[in-house]
Amino acid sequence: MLNRIDAEFEFDKTGLITRHRDRFDFWVWSRQALGTPGWLLGWTPLLRNKVRATAAKNLAKFMAAR
Repeated sequence: MLNRIDAEFEFDKTGLITRHRDRFDFWVWSRQALGTPGWLLGWTPLLRNKVRATAAKNLAKFMAAR
């Protein structure tokens, strides 16, 4: 299975990433990343919101540790 991703980046003057946005088929990604739960629930807003919240939490934790 192939998961195509369109990624956009914006950089500051020093070359650091200031913005990053990915666009992809979430259901395809969830089936690859999560297996059966992704296949069963990947199309639902419930799973998408859970993944989004977990990613935001992990990013905030990373940024706080810098």
